[in-house]
Amino acid sequence: FVITRFWRITTLPSGVHIDEAGMAYDAWCLSQYGVDRYFKSYPLLLTNFGGGGQSALCIYTTALLFRLFGFHSFLFRVIFYSLLTVVFGMLILRKLYPDRPYLAIAGGYLMTILPFFILSARLGMDCHPILGTSTVFIYCFLCALQSEKYRYYVLAGITGGIVLYTYSLSYLILPSFLVLSFFYSLVVKKFSFKKWTVMGIP
Repeated sequence: FVITRFWRITTLPSGVHIDEAGMAYDAWCLSQYGVDRYFKSYPLLLTNFGGGGQSALCIYTTALLFRLFGFHSFLFRVIFYSLLTVVFGMLILRKLYPDRPYLAIAGGYLMTILPFFILSARLGMDCHPILGTSTVFIYCFLCALQSEKYRYYVLAGITGGIVLYTYSLSYLILPSFLVLSFFYSLVVKKFSFKKWTVMGIP
């Protein structure tokens, strides 16, 4: 993981993508002045070059890193979310297949070496945190369905809410996933209106 994510992180891939540049500039402005490049104070959806939208979570994470450590190109390629993907992806596999621990290890290995996962970690694109945050959400939601404990429903609600700040497509993906999960929980007789309400509030 250290090799595929950190080795020559500032030069591979070479150059800076235009969305990375926009994200990093907004993050720097927010870390220094509390406004984005268009002088909007802490917006929830930021505007990139050409008027396109940029999601907030990656930008605010990077702004916090810039505030703590100063500007460096290493910091806007936020590898933290890739680590979430690998760790919680392995935890999901362990929870689904508790009698086959090798599947979690194999899954973690694949998420470490497959090009898609590597590239999504090595580019500071505002949409890339959706992979890590949705993996955390799915794990919390799975724990909620299996254990039927309120605290996991609350965690699923919080992490699901965070996913909505990662990429505008999540406004379609997350509700679709929840609708399918709703029908699934009815079929397996694990639906609880009170617990789903507890999840929906955060």
